[in-house]
Amino acid sequence: MRDFFLGSDTSTAPKARIEAATLQRPEGARHYLKALPGGAAAGKRPLVILLHGAGSSAAQLLGLKFPPSPLSLWLEMAEREHLVVIALDGSKRRGERAWNDS
Repeated sequence: MRDFFLGSDTSTAPKARIEAATLQRPEGARHYLKALPGGAAAGKRPLVILLHGAGSSAAQLLGLKFPPSPLSLWLEMAEREHLVVIALDGSKRRGERAWNDS
């Protein structure tokens, strides 16, 4: 059970590659990470959107920063199931990342 809380750091399964991207919005740039599975797409791929909790980030959500989130297992699922996974960063509010309720 302990490994669940470590995220996928201890796993040796193949993981989707991660790309950083920015979306320009009227209120300012919004940053996100995109996990893409390897290999050519045989057609359209399903999209999964992950939202982090207050004070966290897309990088932490995908296991790139400490402490890694258990949701970083989505990188393995994206590779295995040929999914595209997007992890959004909330906007800055009082030094934290939050959503549009800020």
